[in-house]
Amino acid sequence: MNARRIVVVGIGDDGPAGLGAQAREAIGSAEVLFGGARHLAFFAEHPARTVDLGADFTAAMRELETVSDERRVVLASGDPMLFGVGATLAARLGVDRIEVLPHISAAQLAFARLGEPMRDVEVLSAHGRELTPVLARAMATTRMAILLDDEHDAPTVARALLDAGMEDAHATVCSHLGGAEEVVARGTLASIAGGGAHPSLSLLVVLRDPSEAARHRRSAIPDAEFAHRNGMVTKAEVRALSVAALRLRPADLLWDVGAGSGSVAVEAAMLLPGGRVLAIERHPAQLAFIRENRARFRVPQIELVAGEAPDALSTLPAPDAVFIGGGGADLPAIIDACRTALRPGGWLVLNLVALERIGPAVEQLHDWAPEVTQVAIARGAAVGAATRLDALNPVWIIAAPKPAKRS
Repeated sequence: MNARRIVVVGIGDDGPAGLGAQAREAIGSAEVLFGGARHLAFFAEHPARTVDLGADFTAAMRELETVSDERRVVLASGDPMLFGVGATLAARLGVDRIEVLPHISAAQLAFARLGEPMRDVEVLSAHGRELTPVLARAMATTRMAILLDDEHDAPTVARALLDAGMEDAHATVCSHLGGAEEVVARGTLASIAGGGAHPSLSLLVVLRDPSEAARHRRSAIPDAEFAHRNGMVTKAEVRALSVAALRLRPADLLWDVGAGSGSVAVEAAMLLPGGRVLAIERHPAQLAFIRENRARFRVPQIELVAGEAPDALSTLPAPDAVFIGGGGADLPAIIDACRTALRPGGWLVLNLVALERIGPAVEQLHDWAPEVTQVAIARGAAVGAATRLDALNPVWIIAAPKPAKRS
């Protein structure tokens, strides 16, 4: 049996009228048509057998994974490789088994209607996905198009962006682009959040002042900007060095164990537009500060875990990096739990002050070749017309990478 390549055809809201010759030919010769009910309705008179992806996606994927000599075509919205079934098929079947004929994406049409260039635009999807990662990326982005669905419609997403701390930016809801029912409704996030419903086939375009997004990514934030009590906050200089030592990647999951007021979690989250920070803290007052700082610095990707380590760590998803800012007498057990949970190649970073804890911690991590740094900071303070240096408590930063698994 010869394995024919599966052709994935992008289709717009205008249906067959918007298709090119190659796409028309592929659909015309198809023996099996896969697609959502809306797309299949465009070809109701087609003699091919049809498979509704929305009826049983798992069964449809099993059929597509089966090698066949039938001429099979999958219909998808716009660009199938942009949050579409094309990307799913490429990952599951391999690129050699599919041929993709893309249409103009909804995001391209939206920016064309608005007369706005698409450079530096980030396309995000809330369609069938959790909203928190979308909000986190949006807060770090100036120009964006967000794909919507029935649950995450335009008013819901606009309200969520405002609740996450985004300013009232210019926003437009674009619905049924390219079709007979096309609507382009301009406004602001506030007007959209307080307005009525829009069709589910919509996307939300948000255009922010570039300076607002730039404010979202900062390092060594002054201590006084954080909600905290009695100076219980990781000092800016130590915080910057510690976050750098974590070697974070944009989509990483970080554990902040003994998160305190959340200052490290906040600065780390600013580097994780596609990731998450789990802030583990047992004191209710500190948890309240973390909530306040999460809102103040607009980092919705921080999730609070109320509990005491190491017990609170046992049910958490495996981290890509770990920061330990506290632990007391339980520190050895906390380090051991973090060593086990940390993904290979990830970094474990500790801040320690007490001399009695430094040696044992280094010894506990000796097989990971830890880096040990002492940070002694003195800040200038005015004394009349002169300046003196006020020393802060020395802090030891221990950073160790978990060895990658040997094959």
